[in-house]
Amino acid sequence: MDFDPNDKLQHSAKLHDLMVDVHAYLREVRLETYDAPSELKRLQDETAHLRDNNSSLKAQLQDMKECIGNFIRGSTHIVEERKGSNCRLSIEIEHLHDRLAAKEKEICTLQGNEQNEWREFQQSTGELKQLRAQVSKLAERNDNVTHLKQELSDYKDRLEQANAIQKQVKQLTTEVEEKAKAKTR
Repeated sequence: MDFDPNDKLQHSAKLHDLMVDVHAYLREVRLETYDAPSELKRLQDETAHLRDNNSSLKAQLQDMKECIGNFIRGSTHIVEERKGSNCRLSIEIEHLHDRLAAKEKEICTLQGNEQNEWREFQQSTGELKQLRAQVSKLAERNDNVTHLKQELSDYKDRLEQANAIQKQVKQLTTEVEEKAKAKTR
């Protein structure tokens, strides 16, 4: 469900102002004249219509609360997944770098040895190529981790925005309910 919280909030404020104006007008009409039944009927119909709109707005606000709650729960889960993935990849990259450094040292010592050792050198060179390929793959994964960190940051920003909107919605809902209670008294 797509919604613009600002439009809903503006609509709520306009609806509230309109209800206040209608109630003030009704009081004036009642004080000025009691012999205008059609005008009174029209105002009563308009008041009923405004109450219906108020109920609709409350339902929309409830939908917004649910959407924000779902968004917050989903964002938290994604953040935790990204943290775990980032830790695993960092450890794996560090381990492969250590192995690569060890193989490079091994190659340096093998270069000075006799012909029999030359075969071991060639074998180590093959392993080194494999390790470099793995490091290359891990570098790609690390790029993905960087991208995921950016997404995580974006999700955090959205989460903060959603929390701010939720606070505004709660405040407006409370205000609308209090004003509705005050007017029904």
